[in-house]
Amino acid sequence: MDTPDSSTVFVKNAIEAAIKISLLGVMIVTTFSIIKPFIMPVAWGVIIAVAVEPFIGKLAERLGGRRKLISTLFALVVIAALVIPSVLLVSASIDTVQTLSAVVESESLSVPPPNAKVEEWPVIGPSVYKTWTLASSNLDAALHKFGPQLKEATFTLLGGVGGGLKSLFMFIISIAV
Repeated sequence: MDTPDSSTVFVKNAIEAAIKISLLGVMIVTTFSIIKPFIMPVAWGVIIAVAVEPFIGKLAERLGGRRKLISTLFALVVIAALVIPSVLLVSASIDTVQTLSAVVESESLSVPPPNAKVEEWPVIGPSVYKTWTLASSNLDAALHKFGPQLKEATFTLLGGVGGGLKSLFMFIISIAV
């Protein structure tokens, strides 16, 4: 039999259970959003560890069974092989951008006229020749005309560079794991 006390107790228990389940769901979603950036590097770390384990094992046998030392040295060498060229690339890119910026600020940027053979290129030749000629004769007009496309291409290029750096850092984290 349902009494008024038993139905209110049931409702209170149901509300309490709903609140607890909701809080648990919020905690699970929050925990996943915190862990999400680390899932791929850890997965790649496991894949890399399994792939290089035979190499590390053979090297450890030859060097007296120092498995931890070999693993650490391997990770450091691979990270250095990734970081050093990346730093050199970023440094060269920064130098190039600074040089280009200085040339643009001094208003000495000029585009040489195109070779006549450019116009003979199949499909794109005439339009490339016309655009290149405009840029070599009147750079301001060319930049005004193609500014939106150049801006979009620049943002796309920078987005690609950012994605590449993100992938590089993820790979370095994977090696470190």
